[in-house]
Amino acid sequence: MSRFGQLSAVLTAVMLLSGCTIGRSDKTRAAKHKAYQATYSSPGNFAYQTSHIYRDGAGHIRIDISGQGPTVVNVLDQKTNETIAWTEGVNKYVRRPSLPTDPLVMRVRAEGMAKGGEALGPKNISGHQCHGWRAAGTEIWFDDDYGCEVVVKVGSMTTTLTEFSPQPPDPSVFQPPPGYTQASTRMH
Repeated sequence: MSRFGQLSAVLTAVMLLSGCTIGRSDKTRAAKHKAYQATYSSPGNFAYQTSHIYRDGAGHIRIDISGQGPTVVNVLDQKTNETIAWTEGVNKYVRRPSLPTDPLVMRVRAEGMAKGGEALGPKNISGHQCHGWRAAGTEIWFDDDYGCEVVVKVGSMTTTLTEFSPQPPDPSVFQPPPGYTQASTRMH
């Protein structure tokens, strides 16, 4: 698969995961502003098998997506509506105004939208008190305290929270790695 094809597949998978956020309680919706770090496993997904979310609770969100190719990183600053993106190993990054199609912009937008669905009630999953929802072939369980997804089932693909820390991430994770240089974002 070409690099463009891989990136398209990763973005599609992120859209599916982020678009699954359906009707949550007010408590869960308010909780999304807490700082945390979470790692997810999607073993059946050809585009990415692992993703890691960092939230500082102050409007900075980072997602690292790992799979068949190099790790792709996107950072969103919700206060300035700026996105920083890079692919590990390329040593260049892009800093630009966020676009509606950026993975984290789609994720945040989906988190704020109630899409209805069948409430599945409360459930403790791996030590997380959760509430679940089901709609349009998607079942999703949210942590009541932090608002993060704990289990997401879309068709035959399951994404599971495998590691969680309420520890705020180091602020440096929201900046490109040392030695990376800014690439031009001009279109030719």
